[in-house]
Amino acid sequence: MTNIFNQYPDLTVHPTTIRAMKFESAHRTAIAFGQNIFRPAGGDQPHDRGTISIGNETSNVLNVVKEGGETWVIVDRTRVGDVEIGNMALLEVDAPRRAALSRSHSLTHLMMAAARHVLADFDSKGALIADDGVTVSVKFKTSTAVTDELMSSVDCLTRHFVLRDASISVVSAKSVADAAGRFRHWRVDSDLGLTGKIRIVEIAGIDANPCSGSHAKSTREIGPFEFTKWTQSKDMEVQISARRTPTWMYWFGDKHLRVSSHVDLSAFAD
Repeated sequence: MTNIFNQYPDLTVHPTTIRAMKFESAHRTAIAFGQNIFRPAGGDQPHDRGTISIGNETSNVLNVVKEGGETWVIVDRTRVGDVEIGNMALLEVDAPRRAALSRSHSLTHLMMAAARHVLADFDSKGALIADDGVTVSVKFKTSTAVTDELMSSVDCLTRHFVLRDASISVVSAKSVADAAGRFRHWRVDSDLGLTGKIRIVEIAGIDANPCSGSHAKSTREIGPFEFTKWTQSKDMEVQISARRTPTWMYWFGDKHLRVSSHVDLSAFAD
């Protein structure tokens, strides 16, 4: 199978051939395609949903998994007609859901970038984009005892990043060392242990991080959000939960950033 979702991130409808099948149960069939546009779960992002049409039969995508060198798209067998290797199929990704996941994924990168700037000894421990496409959380460790004041600075700086309308692009680096030397705002989870060539999501002037997920094209596309909860454990791990909202639920204004002793906006100057 050739996965083309990274090469063509905006492609959500695509005809292709069936190259492999396996029946998992009476109600589930796994299909591998010649060219696949469905993203499996990865980079803290849920798998794509959508439909697959084969002949006159259309089935819903239940899951997308990587296994044995293949990417398998799991569908409801009871809604698939006579399927054979080599048949044509029409793949249709749920485009609004993917766009929602992409915006939320980009939000987690901005939250991490803001927390890294405000708090000392920042060490990313991953993020979670919920299946609803709007709820997110990030985890990291810090030597700083977090307070409401510090969290307000993280929140406000994240908002500043969103409204800055910075471009978001995907680039590559030969190695972690190569990326660290090229990107001023390089950030990587200490637990990943990456080797070789890496895929990087760069948010211009703000953040650069290895990531396999999908993203918005600019920070303004993320739209309004609100921090809903934050906690810090005894071992200094912080979790921030947030959700994207239809409108801004509250506002700080950049004046908060200009007078805050925790934020230096010149660090993000173009």
